[in-house]
Amino acid sequence: IYIRAMDFLQSSEDIGDCHRALCKSMHRSLCYGAKGSGALEADVSKLLTTETIYRARAHQERALRMTTVRKACEEDRARVADLAQKQTRGARQLAATYSEQDASRRQAEVSGNAEALQEAESRYRHMQRKLRSEKGIWASGVERDLKWKLDRTEDYIRRRMKVKRLYNAREYTTREASLGEKKKAEVAAAGRLIKNLPVKAASEEEGDTEDAGLRESQDLQDLGEGEAAASPEQRLQRSESVSFDDAAFSAECKLVTAKRVVPGALHIHGGRVYFSGKVQEHSNLFGKGTPDPSFGKTKRLCIEVSEIREIHFMRYMLEHSACEIFLQHRGVFLAFQSREEMKRAVKRITVLGPSILVVSRRKRLALAELYSSQWRKGDLSNFNYLMKLNTLAGRTFNDLSQYPVFPWVLSDYESQEIDLSDPKVFRDLSKPVGALDDKRRAVFSERYELSVQADDPSRAFHYGSHYSTAGIVLYFLIRIEPFTFLHSVLQGGKLDHADRLFNSVAATWQMCNTHTADVKELIPEFFCLPEMFENVNSIDFGTCQDGQTKSEVALPPWAKGSPNKFCRIHKRALESDYVSANLHSWVDLVFGYKQRGKAAVEAVNVFHYLSYEGSVDLTAIEDENERKVVTAHVLLFGQ
Repeated sequence: IYIRAMDFLQSSEDIGDCHRALCKSMHRSLCYGAKGSGALEADVSKLLTTETIYRARAHQERALRMTTVRKACEEDRARVADLAQKQTRGARQLAATYSEQDASRRQAEVSGNAEALQEAESRYRHMQRKLRSEKGIWASGVERDLKWKLDRTEDYIRRRMKVKRLYNAREYTTREASLGEKKKAEVAAAGRLIKNLPVKAASEEEGDTEDAGLRESQDLQDLGEGEAAASPEQRLQRSESVSFDDAAFSAECKLVTAKRVVPGALHIHGGRVYFSGKVQEHSNLFGKGTPDPSFGKTKRLCIEVSEIREIHFMRYMLEHSACEIFLQHRGVFLAFQSREEMKRAVKRITVLGPSILVVSRRKRLALAELYSSQWRKGDLSNFNYLMKLNTLAGRTFNDLSQYPVFPWVLSDYESQEIDLSDPKVFRDLSKPVGALDDKRRAVFSERYELSVQADDPSRAFHYGSHYSTAGIVLYFLIRIEPFTFLHSVLQGGKLDHADRLFNSVAATWQMCNTHTADVKELIPEFFCLPEMFENVNSIDFGTCQDGQTKSEVALPPWAKGSPNKFCRIHKRALESDYVSANLHSWVDLVFGYKQRGKAAVEAVNVFHYLSYEGSVDLTAIEDENERKVVTAHVLLFGQ
């Protein structure tokens, strides 16, 4: 039975290898009897050892498999966690992006709605004022106490003779007579910084190179009358709902006017030039004073390329990176970030308007010769000739620091009657204002010699101030807006003391002949704008030290108290034979060869070196304070 059992165990497939080997050993021992007992013990011991090793290996393999499985599980778990984290991060980013886009969309909608509301309110006010004005169909009678401001519209010889209603008049106060120690200290510190600035060598050809593809018209004749400028309502309609994503050209720039400087962007699209910008808090030329009432509002401008007649290359704050676009009745002054960007904008405009006259710095010489020839033949009046020279020289009504300049033509402001055929009543046009009086001429000549000995000869000068500055323009035009407001900004929020205001033509002329710090010339409005001599807005200019209040400008006796008669006689004096015969001498001093060099020294006509073009390179000034001082000097002391 046992033997059969062993046979069964050996033949069974469900028994392990060790058990099968043990059965074979027991079978051999039973088959050979007592002789095989020793072999049985040896086989059993060997089999037990083999069984132990087998079990150890199996345990090790199981442990290794468990470790591998555990590691795989951990990797899967980490992979799942990482995937979940990525999905969560992606979902958050998507939500944030959607939120930003939604916020941007909402902000754009709010901004668009605000601008639409602003334009609707502006149109409504314009329509209401038009209907309720004195000649409107809803007029309630003759209006009283009207306020006025100077309109920027120009006539065919660039005279500004029109005033328009001012609806938001301001109240002004006058300041004390003393300058103040703090202001004096600031002026002294600025003078020390300017003295240490490096002088840039002058170059006649500097900046005269032009892009090869920039087309300039060969027609140097006067421009004729074209189509009338579009109304403000039409321009607003043109600029509404215009997308500039596919504009042919876009660039950041500033819109410069006498009243404010507006940063924004220029877009050329569909045969039109668009400008859009936001009015800053202190948007005036001086960057200070009371906040602009239009702060935060959008300033829009739309110009038909077909209406553009000329484009002049201009400079702005000593940098040749600006241009002025001349339409039929006004000019638009744009200052770009670089000269190259300005040229690209002009080139793009001239591609759309091939007949536009582009006046570069080099082209001005040819135009100056042409205008001089026309003036000598009598085809141009003296006023027209001077305005054209001012325009070619880069002087503009849009920038107070380089405003058009005209000469004092008369010297008699005290007689009861004036005879324009008498040469004695005229000023000597061959001399600058500072050299009209022999004593003052000697003082200025001595100053120049001392400055040559004490300092760099290239910085020597006769006059520390200039004949045309922003302060001079505001001095003359203080009685008409917006120059009254700009004057108050320049004086720290208040009008200057009454004794220092423009109160008398004769006194101003006397000051220009006696005071060593006063060498100012005139402005074009002296010959065509009688409102500048009247207090049209009933402003309180304070009381003088003699106790008198001088509301209006005291005119010469020969004007008979009439600003219109004064402008008429003054214009006749400008066009007189004496002035026509001697005007070229004054042109040489201001626009010609006597501006610089030996001729200027001999004519006692040398001004502070920062007043001249190319004297200082602003890009080479690393100190921000020095840069601000230079720009402030240009703004306040002329160029």
